[in-house]
Amino acid sequence: MKKINLLGGHVHIIGIGGMHMSAIAQLLKKQDVHVTGSDIEATELIEQLRSQGITIFPAHAASNVSGADLVITTAAVSDDHIEIKAAKNQGTPIMSRSTAIAKLMSGKKIVAVAGSHGKTSTSTLLATILEQDNFQPMYVLGGESLDLKSNASWGAGKHCVVEADEYKQAFLSYKPDIEIITNIDADHLDDYGSKKNYYDAFIKFTKNLKSTGMLLLCGNDKGTQQLSDELAHTTMKYESYGFEKHNTWTATDISLTTSGGSFLLQGPKDFETGTLEISVPGKHVVLNTMAAAAISLHEGVRFTSLQQTVKTFLGVKRRFELIGESRGIHVIDDYAHHPTEVQATLTAIKNRYANHRLIVIYQPHTYSRTAYLWESWLNCWAGLDKLVILETYAARELPHQGKTAEELAKSIFSVSAIYAPNEKAAIENAIENVTDNTIILTLGAGNITNIAPRILEAIT
Repeated sequence: MKKINLLGGHVHIIGIGGMHMSAIAQLLKKQDVHVTGSDIEATELIEQLRSQGITIFPAHAASNVSGADLVITTAAVSDDHIEIKAAKNQGTPIMSRSTAIAKLMSGKKIVAVAGSHGKTSTSTLLATILEQDNFQPMYVLGGESLDLKSNASWGAGKHCVVEADEYKQAFLSYKPDIEIITNIDADHLDDYGSKKNYYDAFIKFTKNLKSTGMLLLCGNDKGTQQLSDELAHTTMKYESYGFEKHNTWTATDISLTTSGGSFLLQGPKDFETGTLEISVPGKHVVLNTMAAAAISLHEGVRFTSLQQTVKTFLGVKRRFELIGESRGIHVIDDYAHHPTEVQATLTAIKNRYANHRLIVIYQPHTYSRTAYLWESWLNCWAGLDKLVILETYAARELPHQGKTAEELAKSIFSVSAIYAPNEKAAIENAIENVTDNTIILTLGAGNITNIAPRILEAIT
């Protein structure tokens, strides 16, 4: 077996177009490591990696790993993958992406942001706050920051902000100094098998916190409230944030407007706090902002700097991202792929664009997620004028492993729902008889993001 050398030799990355995998690729490339990768999806992110001099194979093949000193693989890749088998046959070490990230963060003060929803926005805002106040953090994010212009950076400072993803228990590879848990809302049940197993993974995550570390929990979520109740009987240092007075950090005087909003942040008496303005409406945005603000203040960020960053924060690609506007029709793209996320996004849309018609194109992400959240999917669409359900983004699955997009469209009765077998049909249905004062919103974690620009082109 070859000796593992993460920062030297030739490293091959399977699924390099994934958000965390691309982050690893960028960090290694910055250290002059010879990086190659493979991915069947042709995305803008793939082109960015190519522009940095990284060779990317557009198909998976045994020859792709030839000569590699280390192979890093995404959690979604099975042991019988052609490149995994080839690496084993030639004695090349194989490393999971979470192990690779853990090794890359070694020596940093790790701030790990976990949760079923909101972890990308929260971790990106926190990294931006630290960067803007010259902390020069390392960061590994689950989305492309519009402010930082990347999803990864080495940074010269002592902090590392990492989005701690729970899929395949990846976040259990980390030993954080600080943990944020935004919420615990059952997901990935195709992997975990039950809500209890999913919740227990977060318990294990908290036990990975260093003994001198601190945990920050959302006080407005049932899952994290349950966790807080259990921690009350331990010696773990933790704080909470939320809308009620019993939390360590509270938001009062909340005002949500069409352009964003503001709230009064209050916390422990040792910290300077005050009014924060946000650029996107929604109570979930207030909660994400509170979490990032609390940790940044703990780490010594100046409150005036915090105020300015929060006020001008652009956010993350595919999080309430305005793609463009033509003839009074706005095209917005969002990553929401869980009923809770969908409801939060729809509420924010309605707050910002009152008195507008709302047309949604939703692409289900995996057949199993559609099945185990079935009842929630049937009832999370209130207030829409039209819902177009695009063919499922299957990822690693086959139709028999859950419910199909067509089944979902036929079962929704609360709004007008139409099944679209392909992108062309989805676009045609969405723009049919479209008028001004209309929002066309694309939702999903798959490749649906590719059609938003095409919609804008079609209505221009």
